[in-house]
Order: sequence, then C-alpha cells, then structure tokens
Amino acid sequence: MNREEALLRELSLWSVSEWLQNNQLPVGAISTIPAAISPSQLKAEATIINSPSVSSDLKKVEVKTPEVKTTEVKAEQVADTLPNSLSLLERVNLCKACQLHTTRQQALLGRGEESASWLIISESPSTEEDLHNQVSFGNTGELLSNLLKAVDVVPFTDTYHTFLVKCRPSHNRAPSTQEFHSCQNHLLNEIQTLKPKVVILMGRIVAKLLLGLDLPLAELRDKTFEFQGIPTRVTHDLGAILRQPQEKSRVWRDFITAKKMISQYIQRDDNVDKANT
Repeated sequence: MNREEALLRELSLWSVSEWLQNNQLPVGAISTIPAAISPSQLKAEATIINSPSVSSDLKKVEVKTPEVKTTEVKAEQVADTLPNSLSLLERVNLCKACQLHTTRQQALLGRGEESASWLIISESPSTEEDLHNQVSFGNTGELLSNLLKAVDVVPFTDTYHTFLVKCRPSHNRAPSTQEFHSCQNHLLNEIQTLKPKVVILMGRIVAKLLLGLDLPLAELRDKTFEFQGIPTRVTHDLGAILRQPQEKSRVWRDFITAKKMISQYIQRDDNVDKANT
C-alpha cells in the first residue's frame, strides 16, 4: 500500500479514488497585518458565476431565484472606534464591538501565509481553539489538515484559515447577524491583505452571513460565487463532518474543484502575460 492509498483509506476516501484518477490536476503567519481599511472603501459582492464548471472567461450569470443582491459594507454597521493606526492584530485583540468579548478567552486572527492561494473561512473559534489560542486546533483542525493534504495542498502554507467572527460564541452556537456585522471589517481587511485566488466557506451559516444566501447546503454546493471579486465555493462545516464522516468525500471533491479552479486561473493569467509580451 503506497502513501496516497494509505492516506485516502484513513480519510475513508479510497472508494472515490477512481474519481480523482479521471480528474487529474497538476500538483502543485501573517506575522504583521497593516492597519484597518475603512469598511466603506470595500464592496462585498455575492454573485453566482459559471456553475458548476469553471470556464476561462468567467462570465457572470444572472441569479433569478433567489435574487442575489450586492452587499454594501457600511461604516455605521460596525461598532468599532479603535484608531486606524493600530495593526489588525492589535485591533482584533482590543475589539469590544459586540458582547462576545465578555466571554472569550482571547480573540483569534487567522493563521497561514500571506502568500496563500486559499482562504478558508469557518464560523468562529471552537472551544479548543479559544482555550489554546490556536487556529485549526483539535479534531476539526486535524480533519481539515488531512483533507487538504489528500489533495496535495499544504495547510498554512498554501492556505490561510480564519473566522467570520474572531471570538467564540458561548456553547459553540452560530454567530448572530449583529455579531458578524460588528466583526466583518476585520475579515474584510484580512481579505484585502491576502488577495487569495479562491475562498472556501465552511458551512451554510458562513455562506448565509457572508454572501446573504439563506439556502440549504445542497443548493450552495457545486456552484461558484464571487466575493470581493474572488471565486468562492461553499462546502460542509467541519463539525458536521465529524458527526457524519461519510460526508468527507464531498468536502474532498469540493477541494479538488477549488484546486482545479486555481490551476485554470493561473494558466489563464500566464496566457494573458504571454500575449502582452
């Protein structure tokens, strides 16, 4: 048994390895973050594009049911009066924009390389992450790392992991809309700094709050959205996968698709560069 087979068997993915063989792909911490960008300078768009496949020109298509509206990030939505001279890490640690700061152990900014192509967004820190002050810690972190390795993506080098809200809601409940609005400028500044090639939203709640799409996960998967001009995919929440291990193969396929998208975009950009020289 080779290393690849052993890894896929450990992830309960060996039964779908034939699918990978038919869809071959090329192989392939933020230490400081600048001061915050005003949310009024940023425009968040949730637009469905070319679903489910990704073409070279990425033309947008109209969304009729439900209607997807552009989300304007307004300064008055964000109860944040910290000075812009502070770094984002300092702002997150000092933030008291919502009541989550009263129950957190600490606030957690994202983890990964500034040059990462993937931005992975979960709801909020888990109990283990909050307690140990480490992003992607514990069972969910191990599961995510194994799934990324199974598609030959290096966690925290090729990927940057962060949260919709930077503080853990009590009893691991989902963040409220008000809590997200209070915290969203931190996330938008991360995105502005990172400029990832693809965004992965872990779960229906993340898609609901970030994209404004209150739909079942089955209607969100296998579609490509656009947020801040970046291709965005929705997959399962990691906690749900731990409860339903049979869903791991779906996330694995979603990651395969994301990697294929990045490869196509890089190839397209290379062709544009060659055409301009």
